[in-house]
Amino acid sequence: MLFLNNSSKYLITLILLGSSLIAQTATNISARDLISLPTIRNVELNAAHKVIIYELREVDFETNKKRHHLWMMDIDGSNPRRLTYSSKNEWKPKISPDGTSVAFLSDRPDLFGEPGTRLWVLPMDGGEAKPVSNSKKTIAQFQWGADETIYYLCPQPRHDAVQTLEKDRAKAGFDAHDKTAKKPLKEIWSIDVTTREETRIFVGDPGVTSFDIESSGQILVYGTNYTGDDNDWVETDIFLFALKDSVPLRQLTDFKGAEETPRFSPDGSTIAYTRTQESRKPFSQLELETIDLHTLKVKRLTKTLDLTFNDFEWYNDQSLLLEVAQGLNNHIYQVTVGGQSSPVSGGPSYFHKTAVDPESPIIAAVKQTSDGLGEIVTSRGAGHPWEQLTNLSGALENLNIHPQTAFQWRSRDERFNIQGLVVIPHFSGDKPLPLIVNIHGGPASRTDIALEQYDMFQAWASQGFAVFSPNFRGSEGYSASFQTANFRDLGGGDYHDIMTGIKALINRGVAHPDSLIIMGGSYGGYMTNWIITQTKQFKAAVSRYGIYDLRNDFSNSIYAQWELDYLGKTYWEEPNIYRRLSPSSFISRAKTPTLILHGANDENTFKTNSMELARALKTLDVPHRFFLYPREGHGMGEPNHQLDVFNRQLAWVNKHLGKMQTVNDEDWLTQNLRIQVLSVEPDASFSNIQGETFLRLKLFIDGSHLDKPQSFDLSDIRLEPGHLSILGLPSGQFLARVQDFKIEVGADSEPVELELAFPMPESPEPVMVITGVGRYKLSY
Repeated sequence: MLFLNNSSKYLITLILLGSSLIAQTATNISARDLISLPTIRNVELNAAHKVIIYELREVDFETNKKRHHLWMMDIDGSNPRRLTYSSKNEWKPKISPDGTSVAFLSDRPDLFGEPGTRLWVLPMDGGEAKPVSNSKKTIAQFQWGADETIYYLCPQPRHDAVQTLEKDRAKAGFDAHDKTAKKPLKEIWSIDVTTREETRIFVGDPGVTSFDIESSGQILVYGTNYTGDDNDWVETDIFLFALKDSVPLRQLTDFKGAEETPRFSPDGSTIAYTRTQESRKPFSQLELETIDLHTLKVKRLTKTLDLTFNDFEWYNDQSLLLEVAQGLNNHIYQVTVGGQSSPVSGGPSYFHKTAVDPESPIIAAVKQTSDGLGEIVTSRGAGHPWEQLTNLSGALENLNIHPQTAFQWRSRDERFNIQGLVVIPHFSGDKPLPLIVNIHGGPASRTDIALEQYDMFQAWASQGFAVFSPNFRGSEGYSASFQTANFRDLGGGDYHDIMTGIKALINRGVAHPDSLIIMGGSYGGYMTNWIITQTKQFKAAVSRYGIYDLRNDFSNSIYAQWELDYLGKTYWEEPNIYRRLSPSSFISRAKTPTLILHGANDENTFKTNSMELARALKTLDVPHRFFLYPREGHGMGEPNHQLDVFNRQLAWVNKHLGKMQTVNDEDWLTQNLRIQVLSVEPDASFSNIQGETFLRLKLFIDGSHLDKPQSFDLSDIRLEPGHLSILGLPSGQFLARVQDFKIEVGADSEPVELELAFPMPESPEPVMVITGVGRYKLSY
């Protein structure tokens, strides 16, 4: 609560956490803005009924949830309307072949209030959605068949008696988990939507991961790695199964490496699937192959396309559409059954979520750009224009978007032209800027041109940083040789690609050589951990869920195959390469202050990576902080965790650049009153006050654990020595002397963010005093 002297002509800014500010003019985009932006997740097209259905994800900060709901519009973009309104989520919509219904998954309670995730069906012409599946079955994939039938894949449910016995034993303390137990078998069921009758039609091994139904509903094709173990995915093969007789027909593939995602052509005569180019390097480019079901002849369709792709759909019986990674862009290519490929989309953009209807030439997709959100667009195919149907980018109307551009340089060994994304603040001018170097994961992944970036490049630019995200060797989107060039060379050529890119930006006058920050997640975290052992060039580092020791990562990760893929051997077969390429081997060289962030439930790069890094830095007396996020896996998913991650990174970076530095990152706890100094900016100046500089502070004050409310005058907050009169920092470019203002905090009031400014003190370590509360030494 804020009490204002109504007679005072002065203002002070007090920002209640969780409140929103309505921009009157364009403002720089923030981390919260980026997290809040709506995102289209899945698109379905039915040309006969001229409708498009899509899944829209929105963010609810109050509940700390991301909400998914279904929307529908006419095929020309008109008449958009929301289809689902539950308090839960709906996702993965699929339109029935006759266009009368849409099926989807939802975690809403059923008609009797029972919780669980089920398959639901909603009439397209109105009416209530109804659940058609049992919540005891975890549906991994589903699709429509003929005659109002839906097929779905799920793990074999355990018998009720077994589950009851396990619960009883757990209550008694006999609750050990067998980590070597075999995975459950996989089953495929059919549901008659009208009668809700479910029939089990197939029991497969634990490794069944995907399936497709031939258009007449007679044959099923599926892929399996046999065991269900994630590390065995390279053994995936494809099989045919006769639905009518419920008998296996034949094994279709038995090649080295993985053959995955089999899909029938519209006429059912051919199956397309993906296969890695090099069987011994599962991170190599994907290839698209077909197999003729009459002759069993296999044909590779992407032989002349030296680019990888992420997904594909049959366009018609004679061609398919691929979502191709092409540098910073993602484009739709049409590939004929004869192997000729040509682009259907172009320009600096990212096309994905392709949807087609074999009865129509219309293609629907989501298109993202460097200055706009993902929008649904349609085209009638190659040579035809793309028409935008949605306008989610209207959410950016009052926000300044910083330019995102491609940057290219030559690798140190002269083997490759390297490309990366550079984001420059629009207000930067010509002077060199502090540079955030963000390393992507994978490494067979990449940074793309799209505005929507998980690492929130735009928010960093709003804080006055240039951002550089390089697509070093090993990244996808370039040639096949480029994508496999870091095999058995992690931290070698890719490290030099990154460093030469930074040098090029310094030489161009973009980056200040004394204000460099390195950060990254997953493989980007590995590279961050590696870089702090190789150079002292960076002022600070942020390691997010990265690998620290390759041997220990192999031993703890559920994806131990990753080390085998990139190193070629186990650590007992070739211990030297694990030692030579592990950041842990060179950690004694590390001097860079490092912030470490990790999800507590991360089974990919297990949390022991960051625990070991933190222990080493502590022993070496290297400045560091380590934060473990509950409920999070590989990456941060909860909106408030994502916001917290950005704010902690910003505070850490500012502290070690001496720019609005956070003081020790410590909470000041006094009798259940929590006060945190979020930032300190010395020598601040204001355009309407000439010849004076100020010390600007941002405080967080939380009284939610107080037994009773506590209030104090803002004039009781002062600096020593000198007992300087406090100045309030208002919105706008003027300062107001604080008199007769109070704040009150308690269990029933919101925490407060308070921005204050003082005349610049002479002492480099002044003491902030709050009368009746305590003293706090500031350093900057």
